Amino acid sequence: MKKFELCFGINNNSVLVPDLLQVSEPKFKFDYDKSLSFFIEYDFLPKTVMPRFIVKMHNDIVGDLLWRTGVVLKDRHFDSTAVVKADKDAKKIYVYVNGLQRLEYFAVIIFSLREINSSFEKMDAVEKVPMPDNPKIIANYEDLINCKADGDKTIKPPGSRKKYDIDELLGRVYVGSKSEDEVLEILRELKKQIPDEDLFIEKANKLLSFNPSFFGLELNVNELISMVLRKRKKNKKK
Repeated sequence: MKKFELCFGINNNSVLVPDLLQVSEPKFKFDYDKSLSFFIEYDFLPKTVMPRFIVKMHNDIVGDLLWRTGVVLKDRHFDSTAVVKADKDAKKIYVYVNGLQRLEYFAVIIFSLREINSSFEKMDAVEKVPMPDNPKIIANYEDLINCKADGDKTIKPPGSRKKYDIDELLGRVYVGSKSEDEVLEILRELKKQIPDEDLFIEKANKLLSFNPSFFGLELNVNELISMVLRKRKKNKKK
């Protein structure tokens, strides 16, 4: 079951199986109104997607705030908290993120979900962005990216009477282009927050591999991470 991401160890003798968790959502405080919000709509939502996601992210789970179709996560390095939950009837998975580096933590979460989704060959998963002033008005994430690439400044989502600024919408869920030097600076700051080398490599890979052109250039992820680690080791020797 561990091999197929259906459970994770909680001690030397026990494992937790997300599919056997309580059905009801526990009570907790989270400011949904001020959070970055995003959802994925499926043509069919496999039963294993949410359990596999919980297993992937189990190191970030807040206390016992997990249930059969959802989980509350926190990453102290990004100083951010997230709620991720599935609606099996609506065939959607919702992602909400708050915090100092919520965009970066959002990237890690979406990377994990995309990785799971890609393992289903015939599944259609469409990523969508609710409008900040009216969550009932939705834009397809891919449409926003394509419109920006075509030079459009605004978009009028289906059902909306007004146009929305594309850059403003993408600014909620997308990190814009950065130079290699800027990427290195982000990695250096991340390394300061995460002294453990293995954990740093894991976090950096998840962040940068979210999209190979995440920062507007074709990234050699391993080389950039190695540059940060080499620089740190040289400073220690001095």
